Amino acid sequence: MEKWDNRSKWRLACAVMCLIGIAWLFNSIPLGILPITFHIRHADDAGSTVEMMRTVANSSNAFGIDLYNKLNANQSNIFFSPWSISSSMMIVREGARGQTADEIASVFYLGAVETWRPNYAGIYNVLHNTREYTLRSVNALWYEQTRAMNAEYVRTIDRYYCGDIRKLDFLHQPDAAGEQINNWVEEATEHKIQDIVNPCDIQPSTPYVITNALYFAAAWKHQFDPEKTGNATFYGPATNVTVPFMRYDESPVLNYTENDVMQMVELPYKGGQISMFVVLPKQDMTVLGTHLSTSNLTSWENGMVAMEVDVRLPSFTLEATYDLKKKLIEMGMPAAFSLADLSGIDGGHDTFLEIVTHKAFISVDELGTEAAAATVVIPGFGVPLHFTANHPFFFYIRERITGAMMFIGAVQNPAI
Repeated sequence: MEKWDNRSKWRLACAVMCLIGIAWLFNSIPLGILPITFHIRHADDAGSTVEMMRTVANSSNAFGIDLYNKLNANQSNIFFSPWSISSSMMIVREGARGQTADEIASVFYLGAVETWRPNYAGIYNVLHNTREYTLRSVNALWYEQTRAMNAEYVRTIDRYYCGDIRKLDFLHQPDAAGEQINNWVEEATEHKIQDIVNPCDIQPSTPYVITNALYFAAAWKHQFDPEKTGNATFYGPATNVTVPFMRYDESPVLNYTENDVMQMVELPYKGGQISMFVVLPKQDMTVLGTHLSTSNLTSWENGMVAMEVDVRLPSFTLEATYDLKKKLIEMGMPAAFSLADLSGIDGGHDTFLEIVTHKAFISVDELGTEAAAATVVIPGFGVPLHFTANHPFFFYIRERITGAMMFIGAVQNPAI
């Protein structure tokens, strides 16, 4: 029995040494190559309702239309995710106080925190309750390991936003910390969004970083026939280009509406929960822009009628990067970038937003759509009707239950 006890002690000692070795190994691996896993959890949506979720989603949508109008001045392609940007800024707003909090709430149309918290969580849960397509929207709070964060703030981000809470060594390994954040975003977006953090963005003095990554991939409910794809002219604002146009083998029944301003068609994805709405102006994009609002878009959607539509749509791929600092200041939240009060995050009064970067990607072809976006905040829609999108058009991808616009865009030149 004594011999068995000694052997047991020897095995225990070996096990302890192995654990110590594993711990040493992980501590020796640079931060940038640590394994990244995503566990989609259930956010605390107690008290949420579909009506209020739509209210919160509409807040993000309204911001999206505002930002689209800000970006629509130079007749270039536009693509971004209002949901990703709003998600990040809601997390910032949780820790903002005073004028800083008021300005963020105004720009992003946020009501009382008691309203948006459980209903944001409800939207988060609905978005991840998918089978027919892939959708991932994940948040993270990265903070300097030696800095004390507000415990209640951290609990709130974990509870309502399912935010990953991760400590990094910004102080001694800022480059490795930036690499870890970039790897997280790249993995979350299936490698579509890369290097959102520039090498100089992370400094030893960086106290924390807030990120959202959004990925969407789905097949069309009515797929285009690749054999029908053929080149045609797209009439752009500055130049005309010849690009591939997709067509159906037979005109499907789609939701459609039109008025003096535009034609609008809904292109649903498999499952019917998410759709792309393509809004084709009858005049030009400038005139259309004066009519774009969340209320008009909702009204147009509600007026849609199911009918056969012969759709001709260019296949396209868009990539965009935006530095949102100047735009957000112009939209009405300068305090966050100067005399900020973000004390609810870490208790200090020494931080302000320095960088708000957004990157987005979308590829639309005969089979379906793949889209991704990420935001990083560093303190510092008879007879077949014809719908031929052969000139600039506006589009958005909306989740049907909550009404959240996941992506917004404009195609001025599909050949770029």
